[in-house]
Amino acid sequence: MKIKETDNIECIGQTIWTIVDAMEEDKDMALEFLANNGITVIKSEKYYPIQSFLNAFNEIVAEIGPKMLFKIGKALPKNAIFPPDVDDIHKVMSTLNIAYHMNHKKDGQTMFDPTTGVMLNGIGSYLYTITSKNSGTMVCDNPYPSEFDRGIIMALARKFEPLAEVILDIPKNEKDVRKYLVSW
Repeated sequence: MKIKETDNIECIGQTIWTIVDAMEEDKDMALEFLANNGITVIKSEKYYPIQSFLNAFNEIVAEIGPKMLFKIGKALPKNAIFPPDVDDIHKVMSTLNIAYHMNHKKDGQTMFDPTTGVMLNGIGSYLYTITSKNSGTMVCDNPYPSEFDRGIIMALARKFEPLAEVILDIPKNEKDVRKYLVSW
């Protein structure tokens, strides 16, 4: 997995911690995956090269399998920054793209500034469309693996709707845009 537009993208440390949190029984292994990719000391407020994070995912898939990426994705909402005042499933899904950009920097600048509403391009997106009172679609066009994305979407959906389901609409190559059906 490579960033599409630039190598000057960084991810906030509290998101990096998700790997360690999700691999609770194998924390040493999680730290080893990160260290193998240049992340040796994780500070929640510090930013790290996103490519190092993605490379750690590649190692995890090779050593453990894609199911671990789903588990890591499900753990992410506990560590990521999200906008305040999100109180239902449609709102949380609709703000995922903002949260995604708030957790990344490009050339040292946070990719979404909530005070100005300015969003920088360069890492793709999470775009949600409401399809009914009890469903929507999430289109993911980003460098993260599909099982990681599905885990994030599932955790956010179930935070508000415990019986929510998230299904990859058309399984495609990791390089393709992915569409998930969210229903409850």
